[in-house]
Amino acid sequence: MKHTSDSGPRFAPGFPSAQWLAALRARGADPAFAEARAVLDDRVEGYRRLLPDLPERQAGYYHEFFCPDHAVQLVFNPRDGHHHTCPADGRVFSGEPFDSAWGWSVNDALSDAALSAAVRWTLGAAAEATTRPAREETTANGDLALVRRILVGYAERYGTLLPAPVAYPGAYRGIACWSALDESVFIIRLAWAAALIGGSLVEADVASIRAGLLEPAFEHLRRVRYRQIQNVASWDNSANLTLAWILGEEAAVEDLLHGEFGVRDQLTRGVGADGLWWEGSLSYHYYVLGALSWTIRGLRATGRAFEEQSVVQAMFRAPLELAFPDSSLPAMNDCWYHIGLTGAVGHGIPTADGFYEMAHGWFGDPAFAWVVNLNRRSGPRRTFEALLDGAAVVPNDVAPPVPSSRLLESTGFAVLRAGGTDAANQVQVILKAGQDGDAHGHADQLGVQLFALGQRLALDPGTPGYGIALNDTWYRQTAGHSTVLLDSRSQPPTTTRSRSVRLLGNGRSAAEADVRWPLIADWPAVAQRARECVWTDGASAAYAGVRMRRWLVLTDAYLIDAFEVVAPAPQTIDWLWHERGRFLGLSEAAPGALAGGCGYDEARDVRRLPAAAAEPLSWSVDDARVDVWLAPASEELLLASVPGNPAADRHDLLVRRRVADTTMFASVIAPAGREPLVQRVAWQSARAGWSTSISLAGDTEHWAIDTKGIRSMR
Repeated sequence: MKHTSDSGPRFAPGFPSAQWLAALRARGADPAFAEARAVLDDRVEGYRRLLPDLPERQAGYYHEFFCPDHAVQLVFNPRDGHHHTCPADGRVFSGEPFDSAWGWSVNDALSDAALSAAVRWTLGAAAEATTRPAREETTANGDLALVRRILVGYAERYGTLLPAPVAYPGAYRGIACWSALDESVFIIRLAWAAALIGGSLVEADVASIRAGLLEPAFEHLRRVRYRQIQNVASWDNSANLTLAWILGEEAAVEDLLHGEFGVRDQLTRGVGADGLWWEGSLSYHYYVLGALSWTIRGLRATGRAFEEQSVVQAMFRAPLELAFPDSSLPAMNDCWYHIGLTGAVGHGIPTADGFYEMAHGWFGDPAFAWVVNLNRRSGPRRTFEALLDGAAVVPNDVAPPVPSSRLLESTGFAVLRAGGTDAANQVQVILKAGQDGDAHGHADQLGVQLFALGQRLALDPGTPGYGIALNDTWYRQTAGHSTVLLDSRSQPPTTTRSRSVRLLGNGRSAAEADVRWPLIADWPAVAQRARECVWTDGASAAYAGVRMRRWLVLTDAYLIDAFEVVAPAPQTIDWLWHERGRFLGLSEAAPGALAGGCGYDEARDVRRLPAAAAEPLSWSVDDARVDVWLAPASEELLLASVPGNPAADRHDLLVRRRVADTTMFASVIAPAGREPLVQRVAWQSARAGWSTSISLAGDTEHWAIDTKGIRSMR
């Protein structure tokens, strides 16, 4: 059978270009990338030893491949689609929806195997390719044969796959995958694999792959393309662009780059001046960058300029402004909890190491080199992205960025920092007062996160897989966050707020945020964007016409928190504080109760605490502790055990409950090392608030707290 030559057309000519291929091969031979090449070798050999069979039916919903009790992903066994083990307790799940959800990982493994083997073949085996048919398993063309088997195998069955037992609820479905989003991720890898090896396949295989897989995928994904400013649309654009390049559909390329909801439109309307993606989740921020990375790589591979370079560069820089002192990243809205600059940042996308390898390779930003070097502390350069896009030389003398207190205004995150430059002493607070995040938002306006003592203390648990009940009954609910809720109902969405960050001198900084909910007559226009599982009609009535304001002041020794609620009528108002550690004082607590769809139904071991006295509520944290000093008020104090992330990693929820139409909660939170910096906090009632004296070693600081905010009295 006739082969296409290495210099002949690989489907459409010029994708990828000879120059791009030469640069890739040069990196593959460069000693600077030897470890990355070795990792790729191991990866491909692993796939050649153990790979799932090509599927006979459409995959199910990935987010249902999670343990419903522990909120952790089940173990994927590529050779067993009917027994799925929970890594937390060893329980085995079988049947639906787990068996269908297992199929997501099948498509993921096969598409990644095809891409990885195609890249390895391009790096070295291409020069050794013979004229024998690619289906012959020889040492020289084994990778080629693996790629061919996957591509031709999908082409032969793509149009006849049995549907998943539970169909995607709407037109935005996939063919091999449950949703068109998953289909986009999957098809990008297969299309690149085909483009890399196409010149060495027999003509019949090229025709089969084109007609049986790439063309029907292009037709389907163009038809169901997501026409909104959304992370999903970025993957649709990248998949359709990749298919357009390999199929030679130049008119489609221009529309996907410059038309409505195309790449430029997504970046113009979806990325704020602070560089953050509008959905307010760092996992989705990186998920969009994951899609854009394929778009940028494709543009570079076709010799085209990327006109939005400065926006994407700002997107890579923005997470550095939010990173905690230990380089972990906050989990806000729908976001994986265990993300960081030295690990995973999302699902189905590169690690932070890989992202910043390619970002530094493309943009040369010293901050990105710093992240690469941060990852080098745990080993050499090993990522796939370094091999594809990395710079041969990454400077290792780059100073770390110097983050400061600042307002990320477009997204609405206020970041306060104190404690100097020593990471062990650094304290950081994040206050959320921004866009609701739409389908990926959480009901936690004015929520706070606190990092101190080297770890996250008052945490936002982010989210696990979406397919388990806990995701909606706990993680997306208001009670899962350190904010305020009314009448045991989660906050509904709203669109109006203001916020500011001020530097007070002496390393102190302050933040202010304001959120209001419309009157009930204005509610339908807002509520139509909400998900019924979180924001309900009952919640709209509880919050109608309510205004909340929160003021924070952060110093090296403590955080002052003032939270005001103004409602049209008396409400049950709960101030919530999540705290890790062991509470010191449960022997004095009587049984209590918390119930409600705001997340309280997931609370366990609820206790009623005695009224706040002159002493703080305290938690031990390793060999340190956290003291929470509460301003005296008529209120009920409750303490409960609630899920963390994973769910088995439980922590305490403190609830201050009052019934009022207008009230203000004031508190001082003092993370303490071996020797507490804050020795005592004294409160004195004042007009519309309190004056407080905070005693430190050798000094006392005085503050006023009222409806005007928090002010120093010195």
